[in-house]
Amino acid sequence: MIVTIRLNYMTSNKNINNKNKNNHSKNNIPAHSVDTRELALEMLIEINERGAFSHIVLRSVLDKYQYLSKQDRAFMTRLVDGTIEYMLQLDYIIDSFSKTKVRKMKPFIRNLLRMSVYQIKYMDAVPDSAVCNEAVKLAKRHKFAQLSGFVNGVLRNIARNICKYRVEKLIETTDELVKIIEESIPKSKQKDGHPAKRTFQAIRIEVNNEIKPLYYTVLNSIECLKENGRLCIITFHSLEDRAVKNAYIEAQGHCTCPKELPYCVCNYKSYGKIINKKPIEATEQEKEENSRSKSAKLRIFERHEKK
Repeated sequence: MIVTIRLNYMTSNKNINNKNKNNHSKNNIPAHSVDTRELALEMLIEINERGAFSHIVLRSVLDKYQYLSKQDRAFMTRLVDGTIEYMLQLDYIIDSFSKTKVRKMKPFIRNLLRMSVYQIKYMDAVPDSAVCNEAVKLAKRHKFAQLSGFVNGVLRNIARNICKYRVEKLIETTDELVKIIEESIPKSKQKDGHPAKRTFQAIRIEVNNEIKPLYYTVLNSIECLKENGRLCIITFHSLEDRAVKNAYIEAQGHCTCPKELPYCVCNYKSYGKIINKKPIEATEQEKEENSRSKSAKLRIFERHEKK
């Protein structure tokens, strides 16, 4: 039995390792010695690059740093959740101002830029200069000093070209937003349709809440499968693909017992296995014949309930 779901709307449990040299306990560190931006960045890398679940990672860090002030905890939570929610818009903005595309950047740098652009665009209480300076410090602290100039240049360019409009007038209409986007993107980079297309796609995804229901739909679909049945899902956007991937990982389950134990005692729940760890993509010939297949990714899950 094969169930296939085609998502045709075209839209563009690991623990956080504390990288601080001094691994202090909760009782002997003052709250001000913890860099909340650095913690947020580590969480984003864990979630976006290693496939961890955001709510589990965030809860783990908040539990570990209970001594942080309410304000710091709220700032860190908003920064992580907001960066993940608006990632599509953030990636588009970064791509518009950087010669190096987001997908080709080092994981640390792309998540640093995402987090910083979110602060510039959505957190008015945080000065743009502070965002840029803190981003440069983080880059240097993590041995990316050679890229600190790149980080600084991209962020300051974004702050000048997009956020300066707010000083004169709040964005109230779609025409105003389109004008800002057109003026911010060089003509040479305005390819594949209107330059504001992906921005409005990202807004639509957020307004319609299209990603979160997809995750639970996949889990519910797996529960409906018969033994040895397969669920095949084709996605056309990176956020959709991530939601399907995370749902498959959740359904597959994993043992949480210590490696020292000779057998499993956690009795984890598993509904089957992931057939292809990496998504199946279209061949070069198919991409030439059908341009829509360029972004298509197929993931397959087979039902084998653990007994």
